[in-house]
Amino acid sequence: MRIGICTDRIEDSLTYQMSGEIFFSPLFEMFAAMHVICNPEHHTARLHWWERLQQQIDEELIEEIRGLSESFMINIFIRR
Repeated sequence: MRIGICTDRIEDSLTYQMSGEIFFSPLFEMFAAMHVICNPEHHTARLHWWERLQQQIDEELIEEIRGLSESFMINIFIRR
């Protein structure tokens, strides 16, 4: 999903007046969230999100997400 175009307007920047498109992928966001749920200890910038999430959803759902993530990793990346 295309969100917009960003143009660098900082005159001293190496990318001054260069533009780039900004995209958002709900599918990528889901996989990124699943990865943080499965490996929160090495995502220190997301620890506060993880702590809030643990308080809001059931442990059973977290385990289901972890199982789904593990199954996805085995079927997509290991069985090539």
